[in-house]
Amino acid sequence: MCKLKVRYGEIEFEAEGTSEFIEAERKVFQDNLREAMALMATTQNFVKTKFIQAESVLPENTHALIDTVANDTQKYSSLSQYLRSRNFSSDTDRVLGVAFYLLHNENKENFSANCIKTALKDARQNIPTNINACINQSINVGRIVEDKENKIDGKKTYYITQDGIDYCNNFVAKENNSSKTSKSKTKKSKTTNITPVCEVDVDSLNCDKYCDITKLERLNDQIRVLMYMYTKETDFEEFTVKEIEYILTTRFKIAATTRQVKYYFEKAGTEVHSTPTGNGKQYKYKLLNNGLKAAESIINSTKE
Repeated sequence: MCKLKVRYGEIEFEAEGTSEFIEAERKVFQDNLREAMALMATTQNFVKTKFIQAESVLPENTHALIDTVANDTQKYSSLSQYLRSRNFSSDTDRVLGVAFYLLHNENKENFSANCIKTALKDARQNIPTNINACINQSINVGRIVEDKENKIDGKKTYYITQDGIDYCNNFVAKENNSSKTSKSKTKKSKTTNITPVCEVDVDSLNCDKYCDITKLERLNDQIRVLMYMYTKETDFEEFTVKEIEYILTTRFKIAATTRQVKYYFEKAGTEVHSTPTGNGKQYKYKLLNNGLKAAESIINSTKE
């Protein structure tokens, strides 16, 4: 005997029985979800109008209730308007906000990383360098869940949970701390030479085809798979220590130091081939067959 309970805003689905029965009922529920949400929005707008028309006979403290109803059912004219109204401070919150907008304004129950990217691009908004990492961070705190039963163009799909919906509805932008800002200006900023390989959009690596390197336990394995993905999905196959460090720390938010990355290459043996750069002080490293096979083995082990 199985039991499933799902909630989308004010609409709730609950079923109990065999897995086949629950799956059949869930499909019927999903088929009718969009119409139900539209009807719910219409009903709420009607109730809100009636409240406002009867304003003169309502007690003063009911004005707060009217405002709450209006906020909960507000439809934004565009994604850019919604993002401006929320003023999300982090890429993770912005990605969650886009997921909320797609559900709330466009009735899109499921989304993929590409859906988020397309929505931001169409709205002429800055696109995070690693949307998948942002989604994973929201998954870790229960605001997004992967829908393992559905795919969009062969890609993983997700849906925003009630916690995620509540977070977006109640989000309040943090005020800037002027004292912290003034202090930060006095700090000496690091200068990093950004090479073309460092500018590759992480989403173009098609990480879903391989594995989530942020979940690999060993840094050596993360480096192997990282180089493997770049080799397979881009025109880049040689990397310096600094480039690997930059991609790991900036694009994938993985803690890594120059010394740790350098240590991997020093111990990699027949997995990599090194070539001196023009100044002779640095080396570029390329995965050889043994390195490619090692990366493939790591990727396959995550899918077992």
